Amino acid sequence: MYLFTKSDVKTILVPVVNLIFSRDARSFDQNFQSVFGVVATTEVSLHRKIYMVFWVWIHLLQFCVSNQASSIDEDATNKPWRPLPASRITPEGAHRLRWILLPLCVGLSISQGISRVGIILSLGIWINNDLGFDRHWFTRNLCSALGYWAFNHGATSILCAGKTHFTHDEHSVNDIKLHQLGHHCQIGRHVLVAEMFSSLIVLTTIQAQDFQDIEGDRVMERHTLPILLPTISRNAMLLLLIAWSIGLGQMAQLQGLRYALFTFSGIAVGYRFVAIIAVLSFAKLFYRLNRAKRRQYPGPTPWPVIGNIFPTTRIWEAFANLRPTYGDTFSLTIAGTPIIVLNSAEMGRELLENRSAKYWKRPLPKMIELAGMERGVVFQPDATRLRKSRALIHNAINPRSIPHIRNVLDQHIHMFLHHVLASPEEFMDHLHNTITAIMLLLSHGYTVSGPNDLFLKMAKETVQNFARASDISQFAVEWIPFLSWVPFMPFKSLAKSWLNQYTMLVDDGLKMVNAAMDRGNASYSLLAEAIQTKDKDVDIVDIAKFAAAEVFTDDYSNAEEQTISTMNSFILAMVLHPDVQHRAHAELDATIGCGNFPTYEDQQNLPFINAILKETLRRYTPIPLVHRKPSTDDTVHDFFIAKDTMVLVNFWGMLNDPSTYPDPASFRPERWTCDDTTSIDPLKVVFGFGRRLCPGRLLAEDLLFMMISSTLALFEISPPTNEAGQHVYPTGEYSDGGMIAPLPFKCTFKVRSKELAATVSALG
Repeated sequence: MYLFTKSDVKTILVPVVNLIFSRDARSFDQNFQSVFGVVATTEVSLHRKIYMVFWVWIHLLQFCVSNQASSIDEDATNKPWRPLPASRITPEGAHRLRWILLPLCVGLSISQGISRVGIILSLGIWINNDLGFDRHWFTRNLCSALGYWAFNHGATSILCAGKTHFTHDEHSVNDIKLHQLGHHCQIGRHVLVAEMFSSLIVLTTIQAQDFQDIEGDRVMERHTLPILLPTISRNAMLLLLIAWSIGLGQMAQLQGLRYALFTFSGIAVGYRFVAIIAVLSFAKLFYRLNRAKRRQYPGPTPWPVIGNIFPTTRIWEAFANLRPTYGDTFSLTIAGTPIIVLNSAEMGRELLENRSAKYWKRPLPKMIELAGMERGVVFQPDATRLRKSRALIHNAINPRSIPHIRNVLDQHIHMFLHHVLASPEEFMDHLHNTITAIMLLLSHGYTVSGPNDLFLKMAKETVQNFARASDISQFAVEWIPFLSWVPFMPFKSLAKSWLNQYTMLVDDGLKMVNAAMDRGNASYSLLAEAIQTKDKDVDIVDIAKFAAAEVFTDDYSNAEEQTISTMNSFILAMVLHPDVQHRAHAELDATIGCGNFPTYEDQQNLPFINAILKETLRRYTPIPLVHRKPSTDDTVHDFFIAKDTMVLVNFWGMLNDPSTYPDPASFRPERWTCDDTTSIDPLKVVFGFGRRLCPGRLLAEDLLFMMISSTLALFEISPPTNEAGQHVYPTGEYSDGGMIAPLPFKCTFKVRSKELAATVSALG
């Protein structure tokens, strides 16, 4: 039992008992016998004093057992000698002990007439430990202050037999007397105020204990002040202790040497925290100075504190515009974050392929973390789970499954054309529904019933949520991380709603596949294949259910949205460049004949269609930027890159480099039909590099080629006309953010082949 309370004897039991028993309180001003509500106890019997100590200890034991039963991992790091990590008691035994102590503590309090104090203390223990109030610094400090008040007030009341009433002596309005059962306990007139001040001191300084528990608190994912604001919280401790020492000394009317010693003790304790800062700061400065001697990448000079300033929109273009001044690779600082920008595919391959062991990790956006979306593939921080997730996707898209997958693509592409034929003005919605339906069939074996299908809607919304959560430019918390610990921030409720929907998609998807397998009619899918896989090393089903949910995403961003963006960009390009479309029609008619849909075998005979796909990806790069961070310090071509530096891979800059692509702002598919070996194939850039190369890239290439060629085979795409019969061309404006796409625009779809139109119409 003692080992449960060992750490808190000196922080709770001894201070409370010492303050209550202090006989030297009278050395203070008589009107303020103690800053902490000290009671002159000369008339209190010994057995009552012993009972008071027992009452404090048994309630302390209740708190410690409850707290330690919910933080075994923390104690294994910070205090391995405690009963639970030392295996002196099992977690089940600790939980039983905790619930045995609860009625015992409440009963003891009721027997002493302090039922309210006992209930408040037990309720506070439950709120602090079971409701997770100890995870955030503010609620943690608040519960500690309330608990200290309850210990102090309960112990004082027990010494006076629990039932008190207050009277004013007619000769001294400054005295308050407590009477009960023949005992007469006189306390200072400011006892209630003193109890309040003792709680305020705890409220503002209890974080001092958290400095020695930082590693354990990290394990428990607690948000204590020493973790969130280490330097500020240490400096604040010095200021708070000085302020309390001066203020309480004044209230106690200390004079001369006593006041000096009292104040000095507060300064000495506070200085201990600042001294640690000085040592750490010196070490950090020494490390930075030593590191600064190494060769750094050039870059614009940052402003003090705020760093470099860039436009908040289309920042990838601003990065590309710095290439002539600072080269393909340069350094920046934004809001204190060191950044290396890569504008060349050569450097992208050097870091992400040749040095993939150092650069495979992605910085985790705070909104992704809050929404629980890091458990799949894209932001997976665990190397083993990432490897298993990618292996599952590779296994699902293997040569054995290619005929099935291509059949799925053909069916859905023709259904897309059918919907466009029926309601061409809604082509963007039809495209979105089609791509999502394909992903659901491949990931879960689920066949969408129609545009109002509930699982389809859930998947679409989850994909959109993922895109927003992964966009670090949308939320201030991505650049000011401590905002995530501030209560009642609007983005928190948004992230919670995303978490609920993401979890529902993951869990419902697994239940759906399990039910289909039990019935014996499960379709081929990633999740069904994983469930049948025998892997005793890891929980393969748990990994698979998240990987299946993120078939909608690739290792860089949102695969579904990326495909939709590319197709919408293709349609926009055909509207804006009719000459390109006419040349594509001519190639199709000459190769496969008018009135036929292309097949996968036709791809090698349709070079201009392939060129349109490549140029669409180059000119309208759907994912302009991706992020990485090195796991260790690195030196590349004699330049130094520090650990945890944000490495921004500028795909847009790579694919719009004038030295590689002449006239990059023009949409020119013909640049891919000549034997130019200097141009970089966009298909080898947009799907990434290294360990995070998109595992579904071949499927994506098949899908994009077939959708583009089939759409061109059936339709001629044109701008709409106004009342005067003149073409009204779209503006070609794009959205901004981590994923870019054309803003909604209008166009017309004219049937080129009645035979093909009849074929897709029959699908309805």
